Amino acid sequence: MSMQQNIYGNTRKNSEGIQNVYENTEKISEDTQNITDIMDLELLSKLYPVHDAGYQAGHHDTCLPGTRESVLDGIMRWAGNPQDRHIFWLNGVAGTGKSTIAQTFSEIAAEAGTFGASFFCSRDYLDRKELKNIFPTLAYQLACRYPAFRGQVTRVLKRDPSVARNSLMYQFKDLIVNPLTSTNIPCVIVVDALDECADNEPASAILSVLGRYVKNLPSVKFFITGRPEPRIRSGFRLPLLEPITQIFLLHEVELSSVDEDIRLYLQEKLTAVAKRRSHLNISHPWPCDHDLTFLTKKSSGLFIFASTLARFIESEHHEPNERLQLIINPPDRTLHEGRAGIDPLYTQVLQLAFSGITEAAVFTNLRKVLGTVILAFNPLSRDQVAKLLDVSTPLIATTLRHLHSVLLVPDEDSKEIRVFHKSFPDFLQDYSRCPDPKFLIDTHSHHGDIALSCLELLKRLKPNPCDLPDYVMNRDVPNLPELLEDKVGGATRYACGYWAMHLRSSPTTGHYAVQLIASATELFNTNVIQWIEVMSLENRLESVVHSINNLFQWCGMVDLSTSNLHNIAEDYLRFTKNFFPLIQQSAPHIYHSALPLSPRSSTFHPVILWEKTPIAEFYGRPETWGPVVQTIQGDPSSFTCMTTLGHWIAVACTDAVVRIYDTVTGALRLSLRSIDPVKAMRGPSDGSTLFCAHQENLVTLWDIQTGGLIHSFTLMDEVQDIAVSLKGRYLACRLSNGFVKVWGVVGEVLVDVAIQPVSPGARLCWLEPEERLVIAGGTSAAIWNIVAGEILRSFTTVNTISGVLYSQELNRLAVTTEAPSGDTVVFIDPQTGTSSVLSGVQGKLSCFAFSRTSEELMCGTRGHGLKAFSFSTRRWRCLKPSDTTTFVSSLPNGTIAAASVRSGIQLLGLDDGHASPPELAPTRDVWILDQGRIIVIVPITRHHIELLETSSMSQLSAIPIQDTPTIPANIPTVLSASLENRVVVYCFKAGENVHLHLRKFGYTLPKWIVKINRLPSACGISPTGTRLVTFHNAERATRISVRDAKNGQLQAELLVNQAYSLPPDITFDSETRFYSLHGPYRVSYDLDFSSRADTTRPVIHHERQPWTAESSQRQRDVDSSHEWVVSGSERICWIPPGYIRSTQGGYCWAGSDTLVTVDEDGTLRMLTFRS
Repeated sequence: MSMQQNIYGNTRKNSEGIQNVYENTEKISEDTQNITDIMDLELLSKLYPVHDAGYQAGHHDTCLPGTRESVLDGIMRWAGNPQDRHIFWLNGVAGTGKSTIAQTFSEIAAEAGTFGASFFCSRDYLDRKELKNIFPTLAYQLACRYPAFRGQVTRVLKRDPSVARNSLMYQFKDLIVNPLTSTNIPCVIVVDALDECADNEPASAILSVLGRYVKNLPSVKFFITGRPEPRIRSGFRLPLLEPITQIFLLHEVELSSVDEDIRLYLQEKLTAVAKRRSHLNISHPWPCDHDLTFLTKKSSGLFIFASTLARFIESEHHEPNERLQLIINPPDRTLHEGRAGIDPLYTQVLQLAFSGITEAAVFTNLRKVLGTVILAFNPLSRDQVAKLLDVSTPLIATTLRHLHSVLLVPDEDSKEIRVFHKSFPDFLQDYSRCPDPKFLIDTHSHHGDIALSCLELLKRLKPNPCDLPDYVMNRDVPNLPELLEDKVGGATRYACGYWAMHLRSSPTTGHYAVQLIASATELFNTNVIQWIEVMSLENRLESVVHSINNLFQWCGMVDLSTSNLHNIAEDYLRFTKNFFPLIQQSAPHIYHSALPLSPRSSTFHPVILWEKTPIAEFYGRPETWGPVVQTIQGDPSSFTCMTTLGHWIAVACTDAVVRIYDTVTGALRLSLRSIDPVKAMRGPSDGSTLFCAHQENLVTLWDIQTGGLIHSFTLMDEVQDIAVSLKGRYLACRLSNGFVKVWGVVGEVLVDVAIQPVSPGARLCWLEPEERLVIAGGTSAAIWNIVAGEILRSFTTVNTISGVLYSQELNRLAVTTEAPSGDTVVFIDPQTGTSSVLSGVQGKLSCFAFSRTSEELMCGTRGHGLKAFSFSTRRWRCLKPSDTTTFVSSLPNGTIAAASVRSGIQLLGLDDGHASPPELAPTRDVWILDQGRIIVIVPITRHHIELLETSSMSQLSAIPIQDTPTIPANIPTVLSASLENRVVVYCFKAGENVHLHLRKFGYTLPKWIVKINRLPSACGISPTGTRLVTFHNAERATRISVRDAKNGQLQAELLVNQAYSLPPDITFDSETRFYSLHGPYRVSYDLDFSSRADTTRPVIHHERQPWTAESSQRQRDVDSSHEWVVSGSERICWIPPGYIRSTQGGYCWAGSDTLVTVDEDGTLRMLTFRS
């Protein structure tokens, strides 16, 4: 029995154990799933979704039960029919209820289980009017709704974490099309008020992308609402979209049907008012049938009218029946008699809100407040309006108290005031619609008022407004948006972002212009740096460039004869563009790096400096900004070709990606990914499309506004050159088989021209009229009419043609030819055939282009920089010295885009001046000795190296460069120098040996020379100059040698069984004690003269101890990207592009307070840092 009990007990324990294991397994599985969900959410956050853009945010009411039934039934039938068209466009004019229908349909579809995602656009909110936010937000919602979709999107995010920043085409393909195709999820996606998105393209960019890919989603439908604006209409008329779109014209629904819905809506709304205000003894039924019929007729089919009526009547501050009678029996029956629409109602709302008031000041204040609310480029709260107008918040609340029927005024002072419908601001700004001057908003004057208010707020900004620690990077500031709101404030943040947009719309004459000029001039003389700080922290630095350009537009229309505003603003524009990459990363580095590195002649440099800048002195500071306006980031070695497209520049790289940069700000705007690398690109002058010739027999056509692939041509032969006609109608390709083929932009072959034999280097160029094409190769060129297929004119040249270019303004061809004595440029009149030769090219041409107005011809040469020839003065001028310019083109604003082998892509200004010439000869190599007190430079052109005293940059000594038949240009290696002892130690290679030299400053011959086996890895001189220590690294050991500095005789040696990978830094504590640092160790050496009978030959004792950087003075260094000077984990100073010649050398860092750099042109600069 006992055994049975034991067995039973053990069995029970085992059973309980198994149950515990099962429960623990379930818990582990549950915990694992929770961790996976958390990780997925972290990944999905990289989509940067707009969380309040979905229908769940409830920005719009739903249709009242019984209203809009026929419209909603039609939409639901479309959504439920898989065979129906993919897209439904609910097209309606303002006020017809599109958003309400979209909200209702979304809720019905969600209940039915067919809803996928939604995005309700709004011009009132920055994040809800940005096209780039639509697809990532839709993808986020779909991922939250469908686990299978989430798995696909997280894989995309792991592969490309920045996918939300890609072009619309790649967003849609990677985040919507591919995941939905893989999961085959059937759903409806809703996009409301597409017309309210910021989109300057002729056809909606979103619709262009949809048309290209929606056919790949047979189970997905798109419900889109929008007004019939031109770009929306053009989008739905695109050939790919029109056949699959069902259009419903909401404003053309039979009026009787709409009237029935409006009547029902008004009845429901007003009956609810009567019930809510029952203590007022409102008669029943209320309103009566006659009144409802009157209100319905007055609405004229516009739901916005009906909703405004309802809000007007239900005002909590008035008796509902009195308000109703004011609509039905207005005091002035003839007011707006015969006028249809909502204008009479808006007039009545305003007049009743301010009835009995005659004080002009009240209406002046009303117009100021209303003008600020309706003209703001982003919604403002009561607090923000009060701050802008410099009045109290209660005054704003009082002013708007009776306007709740036309404005959404939240109870909280910090919530944004919103206009219920765009028709109200339109009404207030149109004198033909708002005849009462008490309410009419003069748009230009009120923009002027807001601009002045914004400028006043900007002038109150202080340096470092968020009290950030020194050297911090913007991305490392926790809770930055909340910090900005707390320290800067919403009104000032608005002013920083939009002052120039208001200024651009302000009056250009009269007292407004005078005040605005004075206020803007004061800002740029005092506080503009603080404004740039805020925009850096807002991650909106591009807005600084756009704002100053807006200022220039306005300045071009006003009298600035007594102001230096334009010149100061131009200086700050150069400042922002030159230091754009730096300021974008760190606002504090405006003071730490940008200001100290600015030219001496900049207007702000003597005025604005901060005591916290780490730079004490800057040897080699440029006098002027020079020709380089901005450098576009990128590795020049990866560029394969480039071209300009209007204000864009396209750069093809070895990774088969074409990157599109905005030449106004230098920012990357678009990336076009293809399978094969691109070897040639061209596009029309309007920048709308881009043709690419690939390494394989492929030509692709891209839509620049969306980043989408429009068409591809696969050819039988390799494409060697392409050219696009001036307006983009034709594409010409020169093939490896000797043929030139021409296509229309839709891919239809117009003509097949064969030129035999065709030179392998033949060039193509289009003329005006557009059907004329120049084909130039060998020593001849021909103008073809590609429609007629005939040669119109031909020319011959003396030498081989290497390039051809056409100027519309001059109606001239520029042809470059190669010759042994140097390249030449020949100008040819395409009509007469007359030609002239341009002299003074000098060297081999690598590229050439006409300036924007064709007043100059810009020529890039191999190794001799970029220069321009003026047709008016017949003279050359240098745009950029040295280097090899590989590409040059003129931009619409007159700026020159140039690319070179070493400097990459640079945007050059039109000024003749360069930065100040170097004070020393161009330098090839540089390093520093004696704890930063001595600089050693190797000039490019001289036959000796120079030792300079760091403090004065004066020469201490010169060492000749030995030039022998066996060892040409034998440049010495300088090992050590001592300013106190005025000696330098260096060595020359002599066959298999090395000669070690010691020389006194100022002497032409060395004091002694010693032959040694190998080049020392380090060297040090004792404080009194009596001893010299050298380190020699062997394969597995290090030899330390001590010599008598008077005669070079060896006194002692020590062999340490360890080879140090990096050269040690030798430092003497005394004449008999020195140490060296090796990574985490400090090795101390003592010279013991008492252990031997010969007291001139000491014994070397050594001891190794752990060492950390914190135990010594903090050292500064240059990071691996050669972009920052770092001290520990802090980035203390930015290094501008081009300051350091290469990653292999050309710069030297010594001690803890000096950085010396050598740039591409051999210019030496030295930064001395504060302790």
